[in-house]
Amino acid sequence: MTSIQDLSATATVDFSPGESLDTLMMEVQLKRANLLEGELRTQLQSVQDANGKMSALNSVSALMNQNTALFNTTDTSKGVDSLSAADQATFKANTAQIQAICEANGISTTYASNGDSLGVMNANITTLKSQVDATSNIQQTDLLRVQSLSSNYNSALTLASNFLKSMNDAKSGITSSMR
Repeated sequence: MTSIQDLSATATVDFSPGESLDTLMMEVQLKRANLLEGELRTQLQSVQDANGKMSALNSVSALMNQNTALFNTTDTSKGVDSLSAADQATFKANTAQIQAICEANGISTTYASNGDSLGVMNANITTLKSQVDATSNIQQTDLLRVQSLSSNYNSALTLASNFLKSMNDAKSGITSSMR
């Protein structure tokens, strides 16, 4: 018995002396389809993770924009201390939510202290926009990879199906010739 392993050593096709070439080719295509299915599942999980991160980034962005809107000014030197008591409470609540979302989703941001000025918050919003853009680019790349893997998976299944059909047709032809 001879064995061939692929480079990743995850699939082995065994060649037995009595097997036909069609059977071996079908087995190779089915193993290829199984490997592609595993890659596809991994890539889909990556897309779902990116979707979750994007959702978290959008939530943080909305809360950051709410906090900057509390200032009603363009003077970037204004700090939280210049806000009314009610606005300070809203600012603190939003900041706590931002921290919780960032910690839960592995988002790095320094946007969180009561001493922040409007200028610091605007800089953090710019940084957050960069994170959103980077996550969006990664997400698009992942979706292209999913599309490619899905196409390859369908191709492998089609080839395996064609091998089954040709084997069945060959056996049917032999059976009809024997009659």
